[in-house]
Amino acid sequence: MSAQDELALLERVFLRVGSVTSDEELEKFINRFLPPVLLKLASKHAGVRKKVIQLLAHINKRLKSRPQVQLPMESLLNQYKDPANTSFVTNFTIMYLKDGYSRLQNEKKGALVSSLIQCLDNKPTHQQHLLMQMIVSALPNIEMPRDVDKKKALFPVSGKPEVSKLMLDFMFDYLLLPYTFSLVPVTSTGGVVEPARPATATAGEATNTLKLNVPPGLSVNSLKKVIGDRIPDGQDIELRKVGIVKFLSADILPEKDVICHLIVATADTRYKVVTGAEILIKRFQSEVDWNDSEVIDQLYTLFLGNEVTTKVENMPADDKRPAVATRIKLKLFPYLLKSREATNHTQQLLQVISECVSGETSHDKLKLMGLQFVHHVFTYSSEASLSTVGPVLMPMMIEGTQTITKSKQKGLAYTAVAKLSKRLPELVTNDISIIQSFFDSLCKEDPEMRMHIQESLSMMADSFKNMAKANLMAMEAIIMTNAEKAEPQARLAAAQYAAQVFPSNHIPSRYVLLLNTADSKEDIRQMCLKAVHVGIKHDLSLPSDSLKGSDLMPGFQEMAHYTYQQAKLRLKGKSRVTIGTMVIPFTPIVFNEIIFYLRSTLVYETGVTPVMDALEMQDQAPGLYCHVQEMLKGPGRGTLINYVDLIMELLKVSAEPQAMYCLVEIVAIATDLFADMFLKKLDWIKNLMKSGREAIRDLSAQLMSIVANASDERQLTAIITDMLSLAKTKSLEVQHGAILGLGYTIGRRYLLDRKQDIVVENMEVDDEPATSQSLAEVIQQAVVFIAKTLDKDQEILCLGACTAIGEIGRNGTLPVPRASKTQSTEKSNSKKDEDDINKDKIIDTDEAVEDMKVEGNEDDEINLFSIVKKLSSKLYSIKIPHKLKERACKNLGFIPIGDPDFPHTQEALMLLMKTANTKQIELQFTVGEAISQAALAFHCPARRDVWRQEELTLDLTVEEAAKDEVEWTLLKILKEYVTCENPHKKQAACIWLLSMVKRCGAHPALKCRFKELQQAFMDLLSENSEFTQDVASKGLSLVYEQSSEEGRKELVTALVDRLMTGKRAKQTVTDDTKLFDEGTLGKNPTGGGLSTYKELCSLASDLNQPDLVYKFMHLASHNAMWNSRKGAAFGFGTIAKQASEQLAVHLPKIVPRLYRYQYDPNRQIQQAMTSIWSALVTDEKKVTDQYLLEILKDVQANLTNPQWRNRESSCRAMVDLLRNRDLDSLVGELPELWSTCLRVIDDIKATVREAAEGACRQLSKVSIKLCDIDRGKLGVEAIASVLPCLLKGLSSGIDKAKQICLDAIVKIAKNAGKMLTPHIPLLVIALLESLSGLEDNRLNYLSSRVSANQGVVEKLDDIRVAAAKSSAMMETITLCTNYVDSEVLKELVPRLIDVIKYGVGVNTKVGAANFMVMLSSHCPRDLEEYASKILSSLLAGFSDRSAAVRKSNSSAIGHLVKVAKDSSVEKLLNRIKSWYLEKDDDSLRDACGLTLHAISRSNSDVLKNHASVALPLTFLAMHEKPQKANSDHVESIWEDIWLDSTPGTEGGIRLYLPELVTITQDALASQSWPRKAQGARAISTIASKLGSSLTQPHLGQLLKLVVKGLAGRTWDGKEELLKALTSLCTKSKGSLVVEGDTSSDQPTMEDILAALLKECKKEKVSYKVEALQCMSTILLTHDIDRFADLAEILYPVIDKTKKEDDDDEEEDREAQEEQLILEEFAYESLGKAWPKTRHTQEIQHERFCGLMCAGVEISTFKIQVHILKAMSQFLQRLVYLQGNLSSEDEVVLSSILIKIIPVLCSRLAIIKYVAIRRSAVKIIDDMVSRLSSADVTVLLTNNLRGHLLDALNKMGADPDRPLRDHAADVRKAISGLPAIPEEEVEEMATEAEAEQELKDQGNVTE
Repeated sequence: MSAQDELALLERVFLRVGSVTSDEELEKFINRFLPPVLLKLASKHAGVRKKVIQLLAHINKRLKSRPQVQLPMESLLNQYKDPANTSFVTNFTIMYLKDGYSRLQNEKKGALVSSLIQCLDNKPTHQQHLLMQMIVSALPNIEMPRDVDKKKALFPVSGKPEVSKLMLDFMFDYLLLPYTFSLVPVTSTGGVVEPARPATATAGEATNTLKLNVPPGLSVNSLKKVIGDRIPDGQDIELRKVGIVKFLSADILPEKDVICHLIVATADTRYKVVTGAEILIKRFQSEVDWNDSEVIDQLYTLFLGNEVTTKVENMPADDKRPAVATRIKLKLFPYLLKSREATNHTQQLLQVISECVSGETSHDKLKLMGLQFVHHVFTYSSEASLSTVGPVLMPMMIEGTQTITKSKQKGLAYTAVAKLSKRLPELVTNDISIIQSFFDSLCKEDPEMRMHIQESLSMMADSFKNMAKANLMAMEAIIMTNAEKAEPQARLAAAQYAAQVFPSNHIPSRYVLLLNTADSKEDIRQMCLKAVHVGIKHDLSLPSDSLKGSDLMPGFQEMAHYTYQQAKLRLKGKSRVTIGTMVIPFTPIVFNEIIFYLRSTLVYETGVTPVMDALEMQDQAPGLYCHVQEMLKGPGRGTLINYVDLIMELLKVSAEPQAMYCLVEIVAIATDLFADMFLKKLDWIKNLMKSGREAIRDLSAQLMSIVANASDERQLTAIITDMLSLAKTKSLEVQHGAILGLGYTIGRRYLLDRKQDIVVENMEVDDEPATSQSLAEVIQQAVVFIAKTLDKDQEILCLGACTAIGEIGRNGTLPVPRASKTQSTEKSNSKKDEDDINKDKIIDTDEAVEDMKVEGNEDDEINLFSIVKKLSSKLYSIKIPHKLKERACKNLGFIPIGDPDFPHTQEALMLLMKTANTKQIELQFTVGEAISQAALAFHCPARRDVWRQEELTLDLTVEEAAKDEVEWTLLKILKEYVTCENPHKKQAACIWLLSMVKRCGAHPALKCRFKELQQAFMDLLSENSEFTQDVASKGLSLVYEQSSEEGRKELVTALVDRLMTGKRAKQTVTDDTKLFDEGTLGKNPTGGGLSTYKELCSLASDLNQPDLVYKFMHLASHNAMWNSRKGAAFGFGTIAKQASEQLAVHLPKIVPRLYRYQYDPNRQIQQAMTSIWSALVTDEKKVTDQYLLEILKDVQANLTNPQWRNRESSCRAMVDLLRNRDLDSLVGELPELWSTCLRVIDDIKATVREAAEGACRQLSKVSIKLCDIDRGKLGVEAIASVLPCLLKGLSSGIDKAKQICLDAIVKIAKNAGKMLTPHIPLLVIALLESLSGLEDNRLNYLSSRVSANQGVVEKLDDIRVAAAKSSAMMETITLCTNYVDSEVLKELVPRLIDVIKYGVGVNTKVGAANFMVMLSSHCPRDLEEYASKILSSLLAGFSDRSAAVRKSNSSAIGHLVKVAKDSSVEKLLNRIKSWYLEKDDDSLRDACGLTLHAISRSNSDVLKNHASVALPLTFLAMHEKPQKANSDHVESIWEDIWLDSTPGTEGGIRLYLPELVTITQDALASQSWPRKAQGARAISTIASKLGSSLTQPHLGQLLKLVVKGLAGRTWDGKEELLKALTSLCTKSKGSLVVEGDTSSDQPTMEDILAALLKECKKEKVSYKVEALQCMSTILLTHDIDRFADLAEILYPVIDKTKKEDDDDEEEDREAQEEQLILEEFAYESLGKAWPKTRHTQEIQHERFCGLMCAGVEISTFKIQVHILKAMSQFLQRLVYLQGNLSSEDEVVLSSILIKIIPVLCSRLAIIKYVAIRRSAVKIIDDMVSRLSSADVTVLLTNNLRGHLLDALNKMGADPDRPLRDHAADVRKAISGLPAIPEEEVEEMATEAEAEQELKDQGNVTE
């Protein structure tokens, strides 16, 4: 096209735009011409382009003044997107796009977002910014769709990374915008003027005249980009930010790309923005990888600005972004603290920390967050990063500890230093001043800060372990300085550093720890004790090897020397301790710990682990002896002396047993060194022997024995003599110490003599008195004294005497005669003596003890046997303390040891064995030790020197062994005690055998009898007592250790057999055989026990039930079997570790049983089996997995075992077996497991039921896990296996089983997904049935109890249904709906129909109906073929007695009709209609209403298609009279259906009038009275609503129906016909056919009135009243005169004169009330029926008026009101008040006035009833006005006027103001009437008198 043509076109366009006058025309013009005009800008001709620009300028001017004109946005957008257009065109187009977009309504803006986003690609930057401004402004108005695909269509950014980044950058900058802007004006010269105070920009101001202060986080260019050329309003910014957050939540962009935006939004100042962002960020933060480097870079850039983080050289100033505001920084920190990657960005994190911790603009919150970030960096940064930032941050943190003032921040700084030092120790180890400053701060800071410093020091301690020597010396000084400071934190830190920094052999640090072992603070004390006890064995059960290590303790000599030197220094300094007059260097407790520690270092040097137990300490003494002897050869002599000096220092002020033992020990092993020293301190030792503490007396006695035996014989004799004299003093403590001293001294003397092979001959007592006693005599005297002391009553003396006798006997022969003088020594009597002893019975009474004493004191001579008897007499009485028994027993075993020719060994052994007759379990261990030692006699290792000799291993030849009593003792125990029936003897024998195997295991007599011992222990394993079993197991272990390889195999085989079968050795049952423990079976009827065979037989005989014995025996056998198993377990556990190879072949048989036995209900058996398992199985998981199938089969087989304990243990074992294990291979076993477990859950025993429940729950977890959709084929197989079992379990009669199965099904359904599809038919039906089956039975009971009250039943059913809907079953059913398809429906629908029809329970039926509703929504097309059958089944539920079922079925039908055929729907509606009209069941009709309502709500279009059937029925049903409480609700449902389906009541009636006439006809023809009444009410409504529009033929039809219905008898509700007739005749008055018209089928008015007259004569008062009202209303409406007919009926009712004779018989109250009601409506009806015809009035006026006037006087208030109303109507229609009256008329009117006016005046005087006065005033008013109008006021005589005025004057005081005013007006009107002439007055008076005479004559006649 040429330029001229183009210009011509443009000119025409110019003319067109010039001719536009209105906005509409302009908009139409622009929509048509603007886009093509813009395209002309691409013309090649400059003139054309110039013309276009002129045209556009004109258009712009027009548009500027017309903001309502819309631009063609769609066309402009398409034109803008067209890539063929030039940039010139697009530049102008976007200008109009911007203008047009601002003119759009908000709703329309959102619709263009998708197009705007499509325009962003490949456009200039400034245009992209404009488009983004438009997009962001539209975001608040977009309704975000839920569907993901729709979201992506609305925001088409997928696959466009550039567009996505552009949008994200713009939105990010927009979120940073503040809501107000500070600005600076620009001068005319272009300079910036700084205002005195910041100004605030207002919205809408142009930005080209102002320089805005750039908000934090934004650059100059980014600010311009987001706000454009005008400053936005704060409200708009908020809305757009909310829109941005909504866009970010659409899941269109990756979470990591939007997370920074959301963080910024959470820091916003507006609530709506923050709330949306916080909700979204909670959802996103778990999905964002916070260790993604890109995300962390974004966070740092946001925090610091891009100038610091972006590596761009020469960045333009307008592109530089400063750091964001503090509010955002605080929001960023939590996410930086989540990231480990953030700790490796060294440059950025240093900048962040520096800015927050020490920056000038930082504040408390930032500083706190910065310090937390420092902790995060020190914890998670890599080694490389930390090595870079650590040296920078350490000085900053140290400085912070000095400069920061806030306690919380300062505490973080301290702990930060500690954390860094743990990872970079070199930062603090090279600078010891850091630690020094921390320790100094501990004493200076407040208590709260001390805790932080203490924690920091604690964390730093490990960093100083490898310091340089110089620094270690400085650390020592710091520790020593703070070790005893007053501040506990300083002491604790010093102790901690001493324990952790220095090795355990470092002497100064150990010394510091020892100083604090008695600290007042428990934590310090315990920590120091733990540190100094490193290497010391506390627990005797721990092996010593576990505590060995290199250099765990310092050397003894070095430690002792250091301590000694420090002690001397402390004695000279202020640290000394004064106790009384004594001064010591340490407190007694610390001193005691130091002594013990020094002794431990000495022991440690020998290679032995030091111990704390006193007995074990003495066992270590022989090892010390050798070491000390080596020390004495070297320079250690002085150290030992210093060690003893330290001990002596402590003992001078405090006799501590531990220190005393150390002294005795060192003196005993270094006697040569210390003998002389202590010989000079004998008095000091004697004083200690008098101590009040028994342990001190004992140790000091031992010290005396060591020191005394180091002296010569003379001095020794003197010492013994002195102690003997002390032993005879009165003080018990002194006597006790002296006796112990005598025993230990004499015993040690014998020991030393034996060592030197000196034979001491027995000394005979000379008859001659001794003048100077020799040592032997003194010893003999002492021994005799000690022996006699055994008979003392004081326990303390007896204890000392026992110890002394035993010590002497252990080391040598007691210097007393071997037998008493009266006792025969012939060998022939020895056997008899033995028998006597065997037969002797021990009696635990005081008498027995006295007999022993007498026996001992008969002859004053003390001999060996008497001593034995004295010691043994202490063992039996229950009154003797246990301690004394043990002491006597122990020392009785010592006596045969020292004497090679002791003659009473067997007697002593037998006396010891007698203790088995009593329950003294604890004592038997001591007895066992004593028996072992006495049996070994002089071969016993106990004869050694306990201080210097190690205990030797027994190594005897057969000949040597024959000299002791070991064999005799062993055989006696095996033959007499092990086989005994007494359980106490067996227990004792077991302990003795254990002791003998332990002590004499190497003896030839035991070696050759290991099989017998093994069998004995095996038999003892079967005992009931766990203790016996445990001891026997230990014995078996010892036998196993010492047996040969063959013997070991036999032992293992026997144990496995016993464990598996529980069989035990045959036992012979005698009368005294004990089958049960005492109390197990209770007592017999006489109160005796039931435990032995004899007692059980006796009970069975008494009960006459011999078979009871066999039951008891079976029970006893069962008990014994389990005891045997338990015992075998004890034995098994002890040898399992030793016999691993032998047991390997038995594992397949052992492991399954053993696994199950671990869960035996018997706690003891459980523990025993667990111990075996632990010993046998090293890797439990591996072994269990290896034998998993075998274990499972064993458990499964025993789930139904006859023995309850097997069933319970199997259940408990299954729980553990199935927990956290891979069971994929066992899917096939699940059905049987489920079946069995569900049976066991109903076990007869409660504990088994509980265990089975736990097994089922664990099995449920496994099944749920296996049935997961992620399992693939395995999951399908698992569901197919498990689900049928679970569904079967739902029908179980056990509540627990049903609940477990249900829980499992619910969870499986959630996890299984589509795998459920094949099982849905069975699953859904089972769940539906369970809705009722799992309901609480109490609800059924409650329902039956309240069944009489239907309303309560319905409410209860509603509650039950609501609970079922929210149940897990219904939730699962809902879930199953998602996987239903056509294949599933084939099987599901028939089952579902059966449930709907024949289901049991309200919940089941309701659930089925609800499921149908869900199916109709999920798969409507698939359901179409089944709809008819389903609808029929649902209709069958209408007869259900539950309202909830009917309601749910109705709802289901309402949803299903949309998939049903029209014929099915038609059939359905017809059935509903017939049921409603024909059935007299209220519940059924309610269901019909609910069904139609549901159809109306869910599928209104279906209802409209069948409206001609449904809506007439609805209209009829609306008029049903409510019969019960909830009927109002049902009625409202019908009304809702009608209103929802029609344009209105009137319109609906017009629309469906023929159908309505038909259905009402059916209703009136019904045999049901309520239906007839209902139809009548419907007709009444039709007439009322249509009124005159109700025309023929329908009006005639309805009238005919009603009139026809009136015929016949009166029935309940017939009144409705009368009301309908009233409505038809009054509302449709104009449509009635006139008289004589035969074209219509309508009944004539005469027919209607004739029918009504018949009804008015009915006897039923209520009906008669309604008929009268109907008749009178019709007569009034149609102005028909039938007054005479009505009067004939009603005059007798209102005529009171005829009833006076009947007053004799009083009517009942109800009849009276009915009569009153009838009178009321009689007057009212007569008043309405009063005609206007003159003829009738002439005849009836006198009587009617008279009846009314008479009735007023004698009637009730209500009747008076009706009479006055009738009187008013009478006067209104009175023809005598219409003017042009004749003289006769005036006479009649005058007579009427004379009657009425007095009555009215009298009514005005009734004050009580205002209604009567108001009616009377109104009648007077009307009457006066009518008289005035008729110009007959002359008839109102002065007399009548006077009456009226008087009555009205009295109304002046009426309380009713309106009435008072009305009366005043009437009075005024009467007063204003014209006066009456005198002649007329006289004439009227004459006439009145004549009338009165006639009246009087009439009264006389009457």
